[in-house]
Amino acid sequence: MPDQLSTSDVLPSDEVAALGSLYEAERTDGAASQSTVLALLAAGVAYISASSTFSEDIFARLGWAAVFVPIPVWIIAAFQSLIVVTAMIRSLSVRALEYKLFRHTSFTPEESEGMGLRALERVMNLGDEKGKWPHKLANVFSYAATLILAIGYTIYLVSQAPGLPVCARVAVFAFYALVLGLVLASWRSGGKLYEELAGPLARYL
Repeated sequence: MPDQLSTSDVLPSDEVAALGSLYEAERTDGAASQSTVLALLAAGVAYISASSTFSEDIFARLGWAAVFVPIPVWIIAAFQSLIVVTAMIRSLSVRALEYKLFRHTSFTPEESEGMGLRALERVMNLGDEKGKWPHKLANVFSYAATLILAIGYTIYLVSQAPGLPVCARVAVFAFYALVLGLVLASWRSGGKLYEELAGPLARYL
């Protein structure tokens, strides 16, 4: 929360303008990342729905090679983790810039809490202490449900693919388990990186 602006904190007008330009660029990139995440989710759900609906045709046409059909879903999952982690890290710079800029306005600290990314974090950031539990649960559900859907979809296609020896089927399951571990590790590493980078910026957050 921005505190009262002191004389020593006053920045030159050209620096304020530079901060404003940087802030605008960061928010634009953030909006683009959000659009990308939504597009990826839509593409993944559409792909799963279509291939599940026509799974019998897929099995008949591809045979054992149907085990490779889930790969695009996991590519999307891995790339989504990178995009979301990038957005998390970008939010740190946006909030720091907002802190600096708000201190050069007439908004009170209480008013600034309801503006900009600082307010949105209460809805989308699981770690926000001021966030509401329904929003946190909705976030957990959306991400968990997406992951469970991808896992269930993969299990179904691999287990039902015809003409595949047991040992080969086990090997395919092991491959997808490794991919799942990679995706989870990406999220975990992203969370740690966020905390690491947030440390030096704590006074602005």
